[in-house]
Amino acid sequence: LAGAVVAVLVQFNTAHADTRVQASSGLQYSDGKYGETTSTSALVVPFSVRATFGSWSIGVSVPYVMVDGAADISEIIDDSSGRGTSSGSGSSGSGSGSGTSGRDGSGSGSGGSGGGDDDDPVDVVTADRSESGIGDGSMALTYSPDSIGDSPAYVDFTGRVRLPTGSEADGLGVGATDYVALSELGSMT
Repeated sequence: LAGAVVAVLVQFNTAHADTRVQASSGLQYSDGKYGETTSTSALVVPFSVRATFGSWSIGVSVPYVMVDGAADISEIIDDSSGRGTSSGSGSSGSGSGSGTSGRDGSGSGSGGSGGGDDDDPVDVVTADRSESGIGDGSMALTYSPDSIGDSPAYVDFTGRVRLPTGSEADGLGVGATDYVALSELGSMT
């Protein structure tokens, strides 16, 4: 999916001189009790593709997730590899976000709304288990206008959708689509 989105964008914007395509991956390890009596560990390997053309960029990310333990940590798994990170809670209907800009890595973000249905039944994992597979994927669209006046300050606006591609029953996804709006104000010094 990520490759198809980027391929279309690259063909659509071939004439635009500022078109850039980036592919990245990373590694996130987490270990803790998360409210349980035994430890749960998670290893997340996100695969991301981002196309930037002019003031716009679009990114797609899909993580491979490995969870070992009883706790349901699907809502804290972040698949965005540290670029414009955000997470939304499908079960609580709220969202939050923070992140780093695609410009120079400085700045701070603020989060918006998350979508979810509080009435959905949630399966509770009661025994230690070991699961692995694709987690929830996400797509983000960012608008980054030119600097503010003659100052080094900038502002970015991002909309992000987390898609329920991971198995909720196995604790690899939240089982709901989340929507998050972010804005970032920073300085390139």
